[in-house]
This record gives sequence, C-alpha cells and structure tokens, in this order.
Amino acid sequence: MLKNKIALNIRAYRKMCKLTQSELASRLKTSRQHISEIECCKRGLSIKMLEKIAKKLHVEPYH
Repeated sequence: MLKNKIALNIRAYRKMCKLTQSELASRLKTSRQHISEIECCKRGLSIKMLEKIAKKLHVEPYH
C-alpha cells in the first residue's frame, strides 16, 4: 500500500515538473525502464534512490 502511494506520488510530481520518464532518468543517471518500473510498482525503491528522486523533483522525501 505504501509502496503504491510512493509510486503514484513520484509519477504525479514528475508530471507536475513537466518531465518525461526519460528526462528524469537522465537526471538520475539511470534508465527510463528503471523509472517506469518504480512508478508501476514492479521494482523496489531504496531510501537513497527515493532521496535522489525527491531532490530532482524539488520535494521532501519524507513529506
């Protein structure tokens, strides 16, 4: 449940920043597929990656 909420929030904030999955992936030095799998709850998310994503999307990771 929490994993799904985090994934939905990542997608929502990415879209609010007007970034594609590819653009976010490039900024994070990862693949578009990795971002897609996170947003679709097909891949787990480390705290470190969550913090990196939050920084690139200009949000607090633990808000």
